[in-house]
Amino acid sequence: MKRRDFLTLIGGVTFWPSLDAHAKDPVRLAFLGSGTAESSAILLDSLKDGLRENGLIEQRDYIIDVRWANGAYDRFPAYARELAQSNPRVILVTTIAAARAAQRLVPPVPVVMTGLINPVDRRNSMPRSEH
Repeated sequence: MKRRDFLTLIGGVTFWPSLDAHAKDPVRLAFLGSGTAESSAILLDSLKDGLRENGLIEQRDYIIDVRWANGAYDRFPAYARELAQSNPRVILVTTIAAARAAQRLVPPVPVVMTGLINPVDRRNSMPRSEH
């Protein structure tokens, strides 16, 4: 699947219910990244470009809350809990460790994994004791 097709799918799934109702409030999205804002900006910019190409405008139609772990994967659980407090429609993650942290949220929030190689292969994930 091409990146643009993926972004179109995310945009459609995320915004479809609110577009019919012409929601007054923007949809909240959460983005949990493993790198830094400088090194990983292309990921967030690509997401915003894809949403814009589908007629969705930041601040009007959606708001993205972003947390960057700066390579410190032990921050993911706290960042996931922090992001969940804003009641996002979905949390987008860039690594398996971030996905695992987001999957443990109670109440659950849908998780979208961006560019993970094999998200279901437990051999490639961190043991539970390391989270």
